[in-house]
Amino acid sequence: MHESEWLPRLLSKQDLLQICNLFNLSVPGFRSDKLSSRPEEQLRSVVTQALKNGIGAKKNKRGKILLDTFFSEIVEEMNNLIQPQWKNLSFESTVDELDFSVNIRPYQKLALIREWFPDKYAGTVEIIRQNVINNQGLFYGISKINDDDYIKRIIQDLNKDVKLTQFDEYLQFIEYIGATPRWEQIKTTLAAKQTERERLMYISGLTSIDRFMGIVAVIDDYEPLRSVAYNLYVIEREKVYESEYTNVQDEGAAAAQQVTKLTKELDEQIDENKKLNEQIEILTVEIKRLTDAGEEDVQREYALNKELGEQRKARENAELVKELFEELVPQSSEAMIITDKPDPRIKQVFNKNIFSKNFLLKEKQNGNIHNLQSKIWFIDRQSFRSTREWIQLKQFLDENGFFYEEYNDYLELLKRYLHVIQSDDTEVYN
Repeated sequence: MHESEWLPRLLSKQDLLQICNLFNLSVPGFRSDKLSSRPEEQLRSVVTQALKNGIGAKKNKRGKILLDTFFSEIVEEMNNLIQPQWKNLSFESTVDELDFSVNIRPYQKLALIREWFPDKYAGTVEIIRQNVINNQGLFYGISKINDDDYIKRIIQDLNKDVKLTQFDEYLQFIEYIGATPRWEQIKTTLAAKQTERERLMYISGLTSIDRFMGIVAVIDDYEPLRSVAYNLYVIEREKVYESEYTNVQDEGAAAAQQVTKLTKELDEQIDENKKLNEQIEILTVEIKRLTDAGEEDVQREYALNKELGEQRKARENAELVKELFEELVPQSSEAMIITDKPDPRIKQVFNKNIFSKNFLLKEKQNGNIHNLQSKIWFIDRQSFRSTREWIQLKQFLDENGFFYEEYNDYLELLKRYLHVIQSDDTEVYN
């Protein structure tokens, strides 16, 4: 039975697409870049027919593939999958290695065996054919690998990818959580123990972070404890991170509440300031009128001067509130606020940081935006009326590693700004 009758059964849809692209096969009426939209069985039929058309042919033509060319082209495409040491292996050892290899597709394994060991392939192809028809492993009855060997090998390969934390990182963690004095104490206690049994019993009696530090202290002497140390490290690290996250959440909630309160006070003081300025202007004009007119209404002028002083005092108090707000929300040279319609309060607080959407898009278009990659961007989502325009920009920022925050209103901007700027070591304006 020719390979064209059973080999296509090995192929998944992705395999079929790769073979169609490799040998320039297509479905009548469809461009090659549209093949992925075709049903799997239709693609299988195209590949099967191309292999059948190649039987007895002297050279490859469109829709006609010689079997020798089919296998040699596939192997040539496998350069990055083939391990250099395989080329020195016997047929049996190569089959075993391929049996273990999960990154190599079955049809690629078949091609490699046929190309490297044509005689052996001819002697085993009937077994392989039966395995394919019966949905068994490709090399069942040929490979000497049993289930136990396979499991052990896979576990061994998986362990190669596991990189346990190094000793120095454990020490950094101990220092980070402020446990260095306790660490030194545990080491001193262990050094005083006379036997290994005493040392391990002492460590076993410790709990939580102390047990972790005890194991780290003796890790160089007990290889099996490396994985235990790592597991305890992960547990203790998660506890620290969870605690820190909770604290940050609490601080963020308190800060947000304070921002809301101060924002309301600032709005009220801005309105009050406006009224005060109007009243001061009226009073100043009235006092000047009385003075110019030479009227002797001393009581009236005194009352006006007194009221003017009170109004100025009130304005000073309003300025103090504004200064307090600016101290809580420090201006940062690293922040860039992108908005087309800035709230008047944004202008008052962030006048040095505001840029238009067109500025951002223009900098992106001319490539200068990469010079601003270190900035912290706060982008007014309302400035992008087109969802498509915003998604395109968002994808660009994500793909190029920009740090940005979205916001929809003044209060949200303040909350996000306060959370990012106060938790970051950014430069503030002097």
